[in-house]
Amino acid sequence: MNLTPTGFGDKVVWEAMACGRLCLTANEGFRETMGEYAGTLLFQYGDAESLAERLQRLLSLPSDEAQRIGAYLRERVIAFHSLSNLAEKLVKLFYDLIW
Repeated sequence: MNLTPTGFGDKVVWEAMACGRLCLTANEGFRETMGEYAGTLLFQYGDAESLAERLQRLLSLPSDEAQRIGAYLRERVIAFHSLSNLAEKLVKLFYDLIW
C-alpha cells in the first residue's frame, strides 16, 4: 500500500508490481502501468472509505485471480519501465537530437 499523493515519485509501487504483488496507491501516476486494473488498485487520496473498499476487494480475491493480476502488473512494469526499454528510449531520444 502506498499513500503518496499524485505528483510524488515512489518506486516502491513499481518494485511491488515487478515482483508480481498487488498494491494499492493513491498516486494517479501509476494508472498507465496498472492498465486495466487501475480502477481496482487506485484509491482517492485522503479518502479512507475509498482505501478500505479497495483493500477489502483485494483481500477477497481468489488466489488464482490475485496471481493473474500480479502477473499482469509484472508484465506491465517490464514493458514500461525495464532497463532495456529505457535504453531504447534514450537511444531514440539521442538519435532524434543529433539528426
